[in-house]
Amino acid sequence: MRLDSHIHLWSLDDGQKHWMRDKIAGLHRDFTETDLRNLTSKCSVDYAIVVQAHHTKEETFHWLKRANINKQLVGVIGYLDILDNNFENDLESFLSNPKFVGLRPLPNDTFGGDWFKTEAAVASMKILNKKNVSVDTLQPVENLSNARKFFRKFDGLKLVLNHAGRPAVMTGELKDWKNELKLFAQETNAMVKCSGLVERAGVEWTKKTISPYVETIIEVFGSERVMFGTNWPVMTISSTYDLWVNTLNDILTDLNLSQEVIDNIMGRNAFNHYGIGSVLD
Repeated sequence: MRLDSHIHLWSLDDGQKHWMRDKIAGLHRDFTETDLRNLTSKCSVDYAIVVQAHHTKEETFHWLKRANINKQLVGVIGYLDILDNNFENDLESFLSNPKFVGLRPLPNDTFGGDWFKTEAAVASMKILNKKNVSVDTLQPVENLSNARKFFRKFDGLKLVLNHAGRPAVMTGELKDWKNELKLFAQETNAMVKCSGLVERAGVEWTKKTISPYVETIIEVFGSERVMFGTNWPVMTISSTYDLWVNTLNDILTDLNLSQEVIDNIMGRNAFNHYGIGSVLD
């Protein structure tokens, strides 16, 4: 059983603005549920979690509705503005849907770190922690320190670091990223998504260039805190879906991990963290 913990879906006529989709030619088209099904069937990926791509709660409602129909979509990680005064009420409107498995709360400035300093962000995070809502966070390497200092305030928070902190794979830089990643793993109880690496590596990446990053993620977090994801369709700027899935599986095998551990990384860890076990019944 394989679960892709991080995919996006969109259509150009959805009326939404998306900075990456609208600026990168290869992403400026529809990426649909049918597209996903065709790709996952080639590499034995059974399920997927849809992660917000637009900064609107309407998008979250849309994918929750679709996930209730499409059994491959076992969960939705939605969006709310962490600084909005109506944050708690809006969150309640998601919680009643069993396919809602988490939130990626951001201000409109996706990578801006100033929101860490605001009282509104602290209040919203306390609400998420109290309600045991999993929080996905997207942070570049240079912001991991600020993020760590913020998230460590919330004891027991269910946290997932997206794309392993977005290392500079293309340059081969490891040391500074590894040091920040290690502190993040030590000072929070975060899970980490082994995703987003190939698009950071450029079109000439190989298993050899990616392997040190995968190995570092597992070394720092431990295999039980790592979950496989693709970041499809963003990853298509540097790879195909099946190439990344198969390459990751090969790297995990090369690391002499047991099949049970590989299966956990490729699916079970995400199922357990997001509480999606009921779909297997």
